[in-house]
Amino acid sequence: MKALRNIGFSANSGKHIRQTNPESGVTLILVLAVLTILTLLGISFTFVMRTEMQAAGNYSNQLKANYLAEMGISAAKNRLISTRSDQDGYLSVFSGFSTNSLGLKATINGPENPQVIVQDEESKVNLAVALDTVTQDHWQPLDLVPFMNYRLATAGYSTSMSTTILDAIASALDNNNLKNMDELRALLGVSLYNVLSDYVTLYSYESHLNEAGHSRVNINEASAQKIYERLKDVLRKDLAAQLAVNIVDYRDDDSVPTLLTVDSVTYRGVEMTPYINEVMAWTPTPADDGVDGQYVELYNPYPYALPVDGWRLEGSFGAIFLYGSVPAKGYMIITNEYTDDPDYDGGEADGYSYQRFYGSVPSSYLVEDNSLYLSKKGETLMLYNQDDHLVDTLKYGACSQNVSWEKNDPRVNRVWQKSGGTPDSRNNACQPSNKDFDEENMERLADVDYHSLGDIAFVSLATPSTQWATVSLDTQIGISMGAVLDCLCMTDSTQNQGAININTAPYEVLLALPGMTADLAKEIITYRESHGAYATIADLLKVSGMKEPTDATTAASSLPELEKDLYNFQRISNWVSVRSYNFTIVSHARLTTGKTQLAESRILSLVNRTQTKITTVMEKRMVP
Repeated sequence: MKALRNIGFSANSGKHIRQTNPESGVTLILVLAVLTILTLLGISFTFVMRTEMQAAGNYSNQLKANYLAEMGISAAKNRLISTRSDQDGYLSVFSGFSTNSLGLKATINGPENPQVIVQDEESKVNLAVALDTVTQDHWQPLDLVPFMNYRLATAGYSTSMSTTILDAIASALDNNNLKNMDELRALLGVSLYNVLSDYVTLYSYESHLNEAGHSRVNINEASAQKIYERLKDVLRKDLAAQLAVNIVDYRDDDSVPTLLTVDSVTYRGVEMTPYINEVMAWTPTPADDGVDGQYVELYNPYPYALPVDGWRLEGSFGAIFLYGSVPAKGYMIITNEYTDDPDYDGGEADGYSYQRFYGSVPSSYLVEDNSLYLSKKGETLMLYNQDDHLVDTLKYGACSQNVSWEKNDPRVNRVWQKSGGTPDSRNNACQPSNKDFDEENMERLADVDYHSLGDIAFVSLATPSTQWATVSLDTQIGISMGAVLDCLCMTDSTQNQGAININTAPYEVLLALPGMTADLAKEIITYRESHGAYATIADLLKVSGMKEPTDATTAASSLPELEKDLYNFQRISNWVSVRSYNFTIVSHARLTTGKTQLAESRILSLVNRTQTKITTVMEKRMVP
């Protein structure tokens, strides 16, 4: 009967008819719905998978691009270290690296290498320093107007904008609103920023280290001992010691020679004092009548009379106290018997005296003291001032009759024998290498702080073996003025902020140096292109317009001529360097397939290089 339940009869036809269960249709619909959902899920899954795979691929490509950019930064840093020094030991010239010079290998997904640019920050004008009128106000400042005019004119802008732009930058600096190059771009706008960006910086300095990597010393503050410790790296000990005390005495405002003892030898600085200039121990007096008329001559080479009240001359005879003054560029005579009056022992006049032998001396410049007795065998005489400071010495040897011992350079304790003597007049032994210059420069005692590193050119380097020498006449005495300058600096800071590297600075940056002219800037560039990198800043003196005297035939024949030769160098010497320490590296990596760019990355890194070490000062990933 169950089998029949599904069979019915049509009332009209009497045929059998199969009837469908409604539950089957529902099931079918459900199955179709499930299939639809599964299909949609499959499509969605496929889409999601594709999206995720694409995202994963993009992420992977970006990682690769980042890696390439980082590789460019790393390669540039390694190159900065590996090429730090050339064969002569001087820091190499860096004006930028090309990608090929970094030796980067081909990378995944094609032959892409990051584009790497390395810029030398010391080849630029440091705006933060150039527009600072406080920190280095004792220096002649940089002049940004010629620099700005040139950059604007080159880019087609009116040079009348220069002052306005510089005022805006100075104001932003004063208000602490200009701390990085991004803020400079915001201040100037993209167009003007692009005109200046490769030529200006807010971070540059020269480390105050000499070529050997030792700290320089401040010539305005350092003691003679500290100056000596540095100078002995580049000079003989005797020259280093003498120059050290002379550097101190050139700047200080007293008249007491600075003393420095090295290896049991005491070196005395040059001050504005009279000197023991000549000694006559054996006069023409007959042997049986003694040595009437013996004398010691003091000489004052300076343009002012120098009082000697309370001073004393010492020797084997004891001490003779002085009075009066030594006239400007004149002499004082100390003698045991001035006139042929009766002897001090009460005997008759014998006609032997200084006056009879050598003539008269004004009484104001004469000291007569019968206790003076100069040994014919030789001895050392010492001159002390009223405060018991040793001012000068003269050591002479065995004497011949009527032959005096005379100094050539009065500042130097070395004497020669000359027949007849030259009391109260120029010594026969006095033979300056460059007469007018040497004698005029001897008067040059500033007694104020050094204003320029170039002032060192005028400091005496006279010693027994280098008489009349100055630092500027280096080739005559076998030293390097450049090496000397490389040991010295003008401040106690470990850095010379804003120093410009004359080996890498372009023409317009050189125009910012104090007193720079267009012709001189071109000469500086021409010289380095013809002769190679400047080894020291003193090499600038070889450039036309800033000559350095090299020998007696080509040297300036007078002090005014030498001052003219050194004038430009003095103005710029505080601001220039031959080494670079700070570099900006920009590495830009692009990952492509065919003509399609898959990813890119751009990194900027500001680094500092000292000796064999690279320090990252700042690094950031930039929006490509």
